[in-house]
Amino acid sequence: QIDASSGGSVVILRLRGHDNIGSTLSNALHRYAHRLNTVGSRLMLVTDSEPIKVELAASSVGSLIDDDHIFF
Repeated sequence: QIDASSGGSVVILRLRGHDNIGSTLSNALHRYAHRLNTVGSRLMLVTDSEPIKVELAASSVGSLIDDDHIFF
């Protein structure tokens, strides 16, 4: 649950072992990052895939998560 008491939280999601995330996961990450941002929290992503990092940066998710919050 994301509400006002969640403010200041950081969620770290590991995306490992895949070469793409697809539109369904991309849309879900966008919605989740947006909900976190509205309460002053943030989503950070960790991946071992350069293609995923590029895909995230180019998607709507990249507009909500700064490059320095996507770790490779």
